[in-house]
Amino acid sequence: MKELLKTNQSILIGGVVGLLFALFFITIGFFKTLLLFVFTFIGSYGGYYVKKSGLLDGFLSKKRN
Repeated sequence: MKELLKTNQSILIGGVVGLLFALFFITIGFFKTLLLFVFTFIGSYGGYYVKKSGLLDGFLSKKRN
């Protein structure tokens, strides 16, 4: 079973993302769903940028001392 899940991991992730998109589309509508995904993408990219650039590392090291 674990091998089956490991070999088909991308298919399962795609299926879950599609299911979530369909649920959001049905419950809150197209434009609100689109806005939700846009803000999620912006937040994820912002977190990636902060981690990659190390902007938060200097602030956190000063606060811990």
